Amino acid sequence: MSIISPSSLWTNISCFSWASDNLFTGKLPQFLGTLTELIDLRLEGTLLDGPIPSNFGALTKLDILRIGDLSKEDSSLDFLENLTSLSMLSLRSCRVSGEIPEQIGKFSKLQYLYLGNNYLSGELPTSIVSPQLIAL
Repeated sequence: MSIISPSSLWTNISCFSWASDNLFTGKLPQFLGTLTELIDLRLEGTLLDGPIPSNFGALTKLDILRIGDLSKEDSSLDFLENLTSLSMLSLRSCRVSGEIPEQIGKFSKLQYLYLGNNYLSGELPTSIVSPQLIAL
């Protein structure tokens, strides 16, 4: 089963959580990065392939971003730079590689951060540890 294709009907959608735990296949769709009204994006437990599209960086209203279980291509965390409204970030088993960016520590609303089962390197930035962070 392939994921639903882009449509003008999707322009003002704010929650995309129904797509988790299904049999969607293929690449993680880039059109999701154009849904700039999204506040909740959840794509876990699917058969989708990476990488995480760089245009996900345009989803600046996101409060919750949960992506998991991507295969095939590695992803980076570069797209996170402008996602400062995140309170929950979970990128479990997304083949994320590289270092954790220092700017994640500037996400003042971030309460939950999970980056397990990836290929991250380097040290954990000290700026990430903050009073509002409940789970790391």
